[in-house]
Amino acid sequence: MNEDVVYVNITSEGAQLNPQTLDDERHATNMFLMWASNDTVMQLQVMSTNDKVKYYVNTANGQEWKEENAITVKYGPVFGKIPWSEAGFANERQAERYFNRFISAVPHHFIPNVDGESVFVFSRQRALEIMRNANVSKVVAGATWTAVIKRRNDYGYIVDVSGNDMWLPISLVDHKVSKPYELEIGEMIEIKITSNTTEGRIRRVIVSRRDAKPNPYDLYHQKYSTGVSYPAEVSSVSGRTGMAVLPGGVMVRIRQREDTRGTLRTGSHVKVRLNRKSEKDKMFIGDVERILM
Repeated sequence: MNEDVVYVNITSEGAQLNPQTLDDERHATNMFLMWASNDTVMQLQVMSTNDKVKYYVNTANGQEWKEENAITVKYGPVFGKIPWSEAGFANERQAERYFNRFISAVPHHFIPNVDGESVFVFSRQRALEIMRNANVSKVVAGATWTAVIKRRNDYGYIVDVSGNDMWLPISLVDHKVSKPYELEIGEMIEIKITSNTTEGRIRRVIVSRRDAKPNPYDLYHQKYSTGVSYPAEVSSVSGRTGMAVLPGGVMVRIRQREDTRGTLRTGSHVKVRLNRKSEKDKMFIGDVERILM
């Protein structure tokens, strides 16, 4: 990665898209002033979350100097500061999770020659507001987007889409069997927004990485023939029925035959005889002949 690159985009916080190279401090200064004039949002890498910054603020009595805790970010060939009042984090622990990751920022103040060096002051809080307002009409069910993984647990992922938190369940990560923690924090992924609902003050948006990708059935179903048995991995179980995944990610609805020994479990490897295919559901239907493990 070129250390003198900043990523200019309002796609999602941390999205490393549209790189812009800053040649030196003079170039960085000129671009800072230009980007400040039109509220350009960029994604900058966090270098420290426990620094300080001294900058001036406009008051009724004129300009006054202010010093506060700050986050240090890499701005091309130089460093910038995000004052805690402009950081948009609930607490210091939340900010610490972003160490070495990219966060959204917009130019806020440029202060030349403070203690022998210029200070580039950014605002994350303002950047997130700009992103959300610019994309509010685009974040609708059916839209595809580049998202960034923010947090993860055993059931799925919190992803950032245009400065908003959205939920990616494990079941919608891929067409194949997905395991918790398969995706990395900070990883960029393509998603499709599947639902966008509001109940009172609570907004719940669910996204799918699986539905943003080509369906494996369309790509590989011609490799499989009905009446033939193939290995598969069970992805979900309900009694003696469930879903399994053939090599290549093609889904098959399965039923355990009465004479098959063993118990179906998620993650089990089985031998499935394909009986027929459903073009409507883009999957095969078959019987489990043998549970391999």
